[in-house]
Amino acid sequence: MDTSASTDERISYISFTASKWEYFKLWIVNMVLTVVTLGIYSAWAKVRNTQYIYGHTQVEGHRLQYLATPMQLLKGRLIALVFFIAYMVLSSLIPMLGLFLALLVWLATPYLMYQGLRFNLRQTAYRNVRFGFTGSVKGAYMNFLLLPLLSMLTLGLALPWVLCRISRYIYNNLKFGDHSFEAKLSNKVFYKAAGIAFLVFMVPMVVFFFMAFQTVSNGPSFALIMSSYVMLFVAFGVYSVMIRNHILNALEAHNLVKFESNLRLDSYLGVMATNALIVTFTLGLGYPVAEVRHKKLLADATRVHLYPEIDNLVASSGELDSAFGEELSGFFDSDLSLT
Repeated sequence: MDTSASTDERISYISFTASKWEYFKLWIVNMVLTVVTLGIYSAWAKVRNTQYIYGHTQVEGHRLQYLATPMQLLKGRLIALVFFIAYMVLSSLIPMLGLFLALLVWLATPYLMYQGLRFNLRQTAYRNVRFGFTGSVKGAYMNFLLLPLLSMLTLGLALPWVLCRISRYIYNNLKFGDHSFEAKLSNKVFYKAAGIAFLVFMVPMVVFFFMAFQTVSNGPSFALIMSSYVMLFVAFGVYSVMIRNHILNALEAHNLVKFESNLRLDSYLGVMATNALIVTFTLGLGYPVAEVRHKKLLADATRVHLYPEIDNLVASSGELDSAFGEELSGFFDSDLSLT
């Protein structure tokens, strides 16, 4: 559903038309082929899955495009696999060397995150125009390594500020064609979200804790443990919704596009809770259904304001980036993506 706000601005909802059953069939076939080929097909599986999700994400009838090829991913994945196997073998044979390699991996993580961002964005396009990332490696080390260490030294008091800095690094270095994005993010909003989430978790937990010890002399009950998980889930939801709305409402490319997010907490918690049940009781096989439900929720909560300049953009060049950074970061659990 589209409406016009003025002659210079068009407002459109993001249309996400993926079918849970169609995506499940695609996902399960890709999973079986990946297992049968001992992981080799995983590159084709990732491309097919991502192209399906992107191809069913539309704004004004124009679909998102995922431009990476399976061979790009496979080459990077094979190189990453060699590094990973060498790391595991050497770690088992020479534990001290394993610790040294683990330190090197930790030091390399910001660079791998940086490469993953560059690759993923460069392989994403809208109206045949590619996205891009212009952040520096120095900025990646500052935001993904040094600032988190600072947060630890402050016992977490600086964490909201650090998370705001990280978000600024990511979103203020986004590009769409030749246009740069800007996100005027507020430290106050990050602290407010963190404070509310902390209270949502701690206040009920303190009450539950004293109630449990008044009624049960043996210590915390099973109900208390379950309550802590529930309240942690709710607190995470509160933080996620507030920060997601803040970031998207602050994000724009001047005279090109800006965003509006009105994600509601009750909707978010409902979908995330039922998704967790779906994945748990299907032993993971319900993951594609949960993914479609999650992306549908986010799309329905997002509006895009488009300006006439977007109609004058031309397709980006066919520059290819290496997938090595993205795939290696995935092996060492340092993948970073935008949602």
